[in-house]
Amino acid sequence: MFIVPLIVLAWLFASQVSALSQTEAHSYNTITWGPCPETLPAPGLKCAKLLVPLDWDHPDGEKIELGMAKLPAQDPENRIGSLFINPGGPGYPATKEVLDIGLGKNGYTGDEIKRRFDIIGLDPRGVGLSTRVRCDLDLWNRRMSLFPTNEASFRRMVQFYQELSANCRNLTGPLMDHLDTIQVVKDLEAVRVALGNEKINWLGMSYGTMIGTQYAYLYPKNIRSMILDSNLQHYQDEASMLLSEATTYEATLMRFFNWCETANKTTCVLSGQNIVEIWNELLVTAAKMPIPAPRCGTMCRANVNAEEIRFGAQVLLFNASAWSTLGSAIHNATKGDATALSTYLATGDAFGDSMLFAFLATICNDFPTERKSFAHLQAKQIEAAVFAPLTRGASAAYMVQSACIGWRHRNNNPPQMTQIKGAPKVLVVNGIYDPSTSYAWAMGVSGQFVK
Repeated sequence: MFIVPLIVLAWLFASQVSALSQTEAHSYNTITWGPCPETLPAPGLKCAKLLVPLDWDHPDGEKIELGMAKLPAQDPENRIGSLFINPGGPGYPATKEVLDIGLGKNGYTGDEIKRRFDIIGLDPRGVGLSTRVRCDLDLWNRRMSLFPTNEASFRRMVQFYQELSANCRNLTGPLMDHLDTIQVVKDLEAVRVALGNEKINWLGMSYGTMIGTQYAYLYPKNIRSMILDSNLQHYQDEASMLLSEATTYEATLMRFFNWCETANKTTCVLSGQNIVEIWNELLVTAAKMPIPAPRCGTMCRANVNAEEIRFGAQVLLFNASAWSTLGSAIHNATKGDATALSTYLATGDAFGDSMLFAFLATICNDFPTERKSFAHLQAKQIEAAVFAPLTRGASAAYMVQSACIGWRHRNNNPPQMTQIKGAPKVLVVNGIYDPSTSYAWAMGVSGQFVK
């Protein structure tokens, strides 16, 4: 859930313009801005690329490309600096976010920010305009349950993700071993230096908050201002992470049900009905036989099972403005059309597919699953069902903890408690009812910043 424009405006303008700062003893080429590809058709949008090391522990080795897009400040004479935006994921291209800002689709930046700041979206390694993760489409699109019910189905799940990670590794190359957030943070620092060594202004949302906190840990003196919205807390054990997200998703879903029941029919088509009962009956129906998704075409799966409904509703809860859409999605599914709840598929569009592929490739490096037996996963299912009976634990955290059992990863950036010292004041914002990032995580992130 995104913060209101006035908060962004106030925080960015409250920070004092800073002098140039020292950085690591590396020299980077300057960045030359030029036209953007046809996939980013916003007026005035400029794009660029920068070569950086594949592995920052070996900076003289193989290089990869970082792609980025910029909306130049509308009042260059009164320009304050560059505002970097990351919308999360991991896997969502920041260049696409800047495109939407340029087209007027996102209002949280505000006119004054667009007037005084260059707004930059840097696609993290593996994503979008940067060197991308690549995987076989048919293999990626194969349906695989993340809720195994016995040892045999558990082994099938693990073997599938072992095969998938090996396939992505074969098609992508050594980049697969260097997709953790520490590498992403060092890429960001290289771009900052190449742009002239100004101190950074950072707006990170969801996974973008983790980039922000790890940047602040490594480069606290290079920050001018930082806003962290919808926070992902890196240091926590598996049980805490799963239950925190499962319960915040459950609470937000119940809030949606209560809102929908009392709304008018125009706002929510299920108004006046017992939506909890409708939801549970829908899951029973979809468990017996997947519900068709006739409007998917090649973009999403042709039918939807109960597990996919439990996962899919979480995405439609992200913004309250989409709650009417979720109400219609549930209603249509009860009538035999679950298109709006269907799982997105890889389609052969390299830019778009990288959004899907980079998620596991990054997240399994940052949050490796330590408890890898069927007994461990079954215990998580039972515990999550107690605390979140409507969704039974289906969430991004559960997806990570199940899929990453089989996904091969280097474990270069394991969860650990860090104290961030020397940074300016950072604004940490979180919704109480956020289906993906718990308010408790925001409190934990805030506690990392010490004087």
